[in-house]
This record gives sequence, structure tokens and C-alpha cells, in this order.
Amino acid sequence: MITYKRAHMPTCKRVNVCGITLMELIVAIVIISMIAGTFVTIFYNVTNSDLTNATRDEMAKIKDALLAFYEDLDQFPKDTNAVSTDFLDLKRQPLDQSRMNAADTNLQAWRNSKWNGPYIQDKFDDNMYLKDAWQMDYVYDYTYGNDYCEITSYGPNRVSGGGDDITLRVNARVIKAVSYTHLTLPTKRI
Repeated sequence: MITYKRAHMPTCKRVNVCGITLMELIVAIVIISMIAGTFVTIFYNVTNSDLTNATRDEMAKIKDALLAFYEDLDQFPKDTNAVSTDFLDLKRQPLDQSRMNAADTNLQAWRNSKWNGPYIQDKFDDNMYLKDAWQMDYVYDYTYGNDYCEITSYGPNRVSGGGDDITLRVNARVIKAVSYTHLTLPTKRI
């Protein structure tokens, strides 16, 4: 006759000895929650930092395009409070009845003839250069006659204010200073 030995299984004589207490369960949940919260915060900060850097890089490209536009046409694109319209002249040549500010049509025709763009490259022709990393339109601010303009991204919270806005001032004084230095005549020493 074959007999099988039964594997020794611990038997609990008292119920509260074999399990975990409610207090141990709560402590374990609290520790896991703290660890998860720390990782979520770190991930959020790293992601926002990357998005902020991407937005700043894109704004620098827009700044270069605006300065090149200003260098050729002696003004920035008109501010219509719609960035998709404002930055259109960076991508395609303005029309004669354009939105460019010029009371004199001859001056406007001369400016259109000086357009040497496109000033910005839209690789996929999807106009994504008009939006920041949070998929919000940039805010473009230019007053005709000024030699500067501003580009603003409202940042992670997507609203004006809050301390996370990214603003870049594009100043054309450097272009003016360079172009005026080419006009000065060299002086001879006797």
C-alpha cells in the first residue's frame, strides 16, 4: 500500500495571526501613494521643462523670421490679433492690397517688391509654427511704427498671467544700427 504524506501547511489557530492588520494595509497604501506622487510630480516637471524649451526654440525661429522680414521690408507684419493671419506674410508674399501698414500705395508696392521670403519654413505645411508646445496660438503684439514686437506663449496653464508666460521681444534696432553703419563714409587721415 502506498501512502502519501501530506505537505505540511501552516494552520492558523487564531485568525489575526495569519493575515495583515488594517493598520499595516493603510501604512502600505500611504507609502505607495507617496512614491507614486513623487514620480508623477517629477514626470510633470520634466515634461513641462521640455515643452518650455521646445516653445523657446520655436519662438527663436519665429524671431529670426521676423527680423529677416523687417530687414527686407522695414517693418514687421501687421498685428490683426490673429496670429494665423499676422504670420502669413512670413510664409508667402504679401498681396498689393495687403494688410501691411502703408498709407502710400507706392511705398507698399516697393515693400512688396523687397519681400525675399519665405522667412519661415513650415516642413509639413501644417502651420504648427503658429502654436506653442501646448497647442495654443502665440500672441503677437506689434504697433505700426515701432522697431520692436513681442511674441508670447501663455505656457503650461494656457492663460495669461500665473508666472509661466513666455515672452520674447523682437527688437529691430540691431538691424537699423547695422544698416546705418553701411551708410557712413570712411574718413581719411591726413
